[in-house]
Amino acid sequence: MVAVAVCIFAVKYYLVSRADLQPGEFSEVILTPSEGANIGEIITARASIEAPWNWRPGMNVQVQLNGQNGIQLHQDAHVVRNRILWGKYRWTVEAEFQALQYKTFEGITLEVDFSNGSENRSFVLNVPPIRVEETEEEQSEEPASSLEPEYALAVPLVREDNFWGRIFAAVLGLLVIGLVLFSVRDLLFGGRKKKTEKPYWMLSIEKIEQLKTRTAAHELSLERAVARLTDIVRQYLEQRFLLPAAHLTTEEFMKNLEADGKSPLREQDRKFLKSFLNAADYVKFAGVSAEASMFQNAADKAEQLIRESSEGTAFNENEGQENAVRNGGGGMKNGI
Repeated sequence: MVAVAVCIFAVKYYLVSRADLQPGEFSEVILTPSEGANIGEIITARASIEAPWNWRPGMNVQVQLNGQNGIQLHQDAHVVRNRILWGKYRWTVEAEFQALQYKTFEGITLEVDFSNGSENRSFVLNVPPIRVEETEEEQSEEPASSLEPEYALAVPLVREDNFWGRIFAAVLGLLVIGLVLFSVRDLLFGGRKKKTEKPYWMLSIEKIEQLKTRTAAHELSLERAVARLTDIVRQYLEQRFLLPAAHLTTEEFMKNLEADGKSPLREQDRKFLKSFLNAADYVKFAGVSAEASMFQNAADKAEQLIRESSEGTAFNENEGQENAVRNGGGGMKNGI
């Protein structure tokens, strides 16, 4: 029976190869998940085709991101045979992507080659737009603008239909309230000087201290703590040096930090920053477990970087020393 089956298969294979049959067309590329994905989530693009037995796919599937920044291949694209039909195979091409930015990625293509030994045929598949959106949970955890200082006060709006009398009454009321508050302040605090508003670098250090306290009390996982620590450092650097740090990948941010051969940070601080952000990316996007010692060391060095780069501190890399008022401790060591 086996010999008969082998003979039948050999005859059919010979007839198929002599019939000069061609592969069909690929099906539409399907994305999983089909709707909005999350940052770091694996997004699978998949399509199938039926081809005669004597047609086989090439070794590699070419993926063209076509200038789309903020998205990368999670692993090499490939073609697998998932079903044997009478006279043909069903093949499936599959590619996995991972997005690092909130945006819609368009124009991505897959190129797949098939050959029967004497003839080649190439297929170009258009990947549907990949939309990466913030989840409701992420939106609720972060402020509407992550770059606004948390101590900023809301500005009251003046209605357009206000009459002059209402404006006068409002101004008079504010003056009265101000006088009352000023008097109460003197009575309660004995004319003590008005407390000055904290600068942003101090607020950033306070956030890191709170983060360390919550992590030590096991109120926050180490992986979540590492992610929040990177947010604090990026937001501080954007506020301090007017850098677009919040929504760039680590590679894009470090290039921006060293644009035109100049950088507001010292070389050892840049080395620490690059090493820390890369390690954090592995924790956030590759599922690598974080260690308590790694987080503690990174948090301490992040505080030191913030102190040493805060306003009033200037660096002279040529002499290897600081030439201004110091707000923190000694120099930063390389790495995490």
